[in-house]
Amino acid sequence: MKKRQTVLVILVLSLLFTVGAEAKTVIRFIKWPGANYDAALDPDVTIVNEFNRLNPDIEVQMEIIDNYHEKLMVQLAGGMYPDVLKVDPTMIIEYSSFGLLEDLTPYVDSSLANSLWPIATMTSQIFGGLYAMPIEIQPNVLYFNVDAYARFGLTDPNLLYKQNDWHWGTFLEAAKKLTQDTTGDGEPDVYGYKGSTQNWPIFVNTSRGKIYSDDGKSLLVDQAAMEALEFLRDMIYVHGVWTTKAPYYTTAFADGSAGMIIAGPRYVKTYRDIAVSAWDVAMLPGRTADMPFQEKLRPGGLSLCAWSTKKQAAWRFIEFFLSYEAQLLYAQAGQIPMNRRAATSPYLLDATQPPKNMGVFLHALEVSVPNTDPIVPKTVANMLNEELTKVWNRGESVQQVIEGARNAINALLNEF
Repeated sequence: MKKRQTVLVILVLSLLFTVGAEAKTVIRFIKWPGANYDAALDPDVTIVNEFNRLNPDIEVQMEIIDNYHEKLMVQLAGGMYPDVLKVDPTMIIEYSSFGLLEDLTPYVDSSLANSLWPIATMTSQIFGGLYAMPIEIQPNVLYFNVDAYARFGLTDPNLLYKQNDWHWGTFLEAAKKLTQDTTGDGEPDVYGYKGSTQNWPIFVNTSRGKIYSDDGKSLLVDQAAMEALEFLRDMIYVHGVWTTKAPYYTTAFADGSAGMIIAGPRYVKTYRDIAVSAWDVAMLPGRTADMPFQEKLRPGGLSLCAWSTKKQAAWRFIEFFLSYEAQLLYAQAGQIPMNRRAATSPYLLDATQPPKNMGVFLHALEVSVPNTDPIVPKTVANMLNEELTKVWNRGESVQQVIEGARNAINALLNEF
């Protein structure tokens, strides 16, 4: 009898564990690894583990997928759907067009919306629906050498910005004074500005210029855009305050051979460790005094698969991802979290470490607007970038380069 009771207890416990296991909802979350991916440094790993600990009824299984788009298309064709997926802006356009992404507007209440930077819910203006929730953001700012600014009697750009006097004119004036030939060989070894040649869209946006037609089917390059590109060319070939020669611009700023650069927040932690001079950040200069810089953002983020059968559980995970506690992990990693409270935490706004004006990143977000410019295929963007190297590296005329590339780019645009 005793033996039967023991067997019965074991069977009951086994049944309970089986029912419990079946009751757990498994969520499949997919993302791409990114360059030099290291799981030990990925805040998403900790967020997933913490969500699973706090939600015993749900298990999120995160998958890191190389060749993300291609493999996802194969999986979808085979009927294998994710529940939550990471997307970039180009993916949002493509995936929403065939119904893969759920419109998240009904899921986002005012409490969640108010806890995030405005751009998080403004993305519906770009994509025609709220198809992704951004989880972190990378606004561009100006990094500048404080020691060099003081040495040449230059006014702090943060003060100029407050005085409504921080624009391309005062930026160029500062770059000229910061550019120095310290060896006397006739070539500057310290440049006032060094930037990525990929940063030219920032100057075009600042001038309110347009590169493509509104329908994205033809190369436009209006007058404002042309003036922005010519301004950049002149910085190299007329004013001599910028060079595309080695070292790379982020390295040049750290070693003191560049007085100013444009970059996002991910370099803050690096420069705290390796920069040889005192440094700070400021808003990017505007086109003119009455046309201040305004970041145009088109973020990706986390999407809910419209074909998922576990939408409520999947949304709970996305909502947790945007919580203060989870977003603190992005702040600790040196990234600007989408959660406003996490972004103002001591992990980022640490008064004991540079930059003194870390809040500039947050101000850039406050005044940012959605980037509603047409999204063109990467092949087109790559072709235009390649053509513009003739301007940056050889000093060719912007007008001639654009006209020389127009037919080929238009033909490519009309293939899509």
